[in-house]
Amino acid sequence: MAKKSFEIRLRKTVEIGSWEEILLSFLDDKSALPYSKVEMLMIAAMICWLPLGCQYKKQSSSDIRQALYDAQYRWENHYQYLQHRVGVKVPNVISMRAQQVEQEQEIEQPELELDESPEPFNPFGSTILS
Repeated sequence: MAKKSFEIRLRKTVEIGSWEEILLSFLDDKSALPYSKVEMLMIAAMICWLPLGCQYKKQSSSDIRQALYDAQYRWENHYQYLQHRVGVKVPNVISMRAQQVEQEQEIEQPELELDESPEPFNPFGSTILS
C-alpha cells in the first residue's frame, strides 16, 4: 500500500497546573513516555476521531460502524492498560450509569392493576332506555 506523510504541529498556551499542562508536559518529556509521542497521539486519535474521519472521507456506513466498534474496543483495552500501568483500579462509570438508569426506569414505570373482567368502554353509558 502506498504511504503518505503528514506533519502536524501543536502549539497551545495553557494554564499552569491544568490538566492540559500536565498532559502536554508529559508528552514533551521523551524520558517519561512509554511509547513514541506519535504512537500515543495516534492511539488517542483513532479512539476519539476515526469515525468522524471516515465520515469526512465519505466511507460507507458499514465502514463507519466498524470504526465505531473498533474505537470502543480500543478504548476498553486502553482503559485496562491504563489501570494496570498506574496501578489503580476504578469501576467503569459508563456501565455503572447505564445500570443506574435502567434501575430508575424500572422503578418509574408503575404496574397497572386491571379488574379480572373489565367491561368494554361505552361512551354513551351502559344503561339502555326503552
